[in-house]
Amino acid sequence: MLTLRLVRPGKPYWERPDLALGLEDVEVHGQEVKLKVHNLGSAQARSTTVVFHNRAGEVIATGKVPPLPAPVDLYPRTAEVILTLPGDVDATGGVVEIDPDHRLEEITRCNNAVRL
Repeated sequence: MLTLRLVRPGKPYWERPDLALGLEDVEVHGQEVKLKVHNLGSAQARSTTVVFHNRAGEVIATGKVPPLPAPVDLYPRTAEVILTLPGDVDATGGVVEIDPDHRLEEITRCNNAVRL
């Protein structure tokens, strides 16, 4: 038997942003990692951070995602973010993650990270 108890009520899903990133939204050109971040939710997303973790899980580069409005008119809302990796870092096997500190209350966090 499984018993669940509500710890605290959350914001309804229809009032949340949902920042997202897919593998097709990431381009690596040498030491530059170019990202296209989407807001798929129904509320504006506040500004947040995006990071690049190397294969060992260390944060190597950090960038800012600007506030992104919700696509309530069915037109995509995206922001381009460019991360510059140090010269000795290979992007292969690294992970790009949006809002690594979990400051945004989103619909889902399942679409916030991509392994390269």
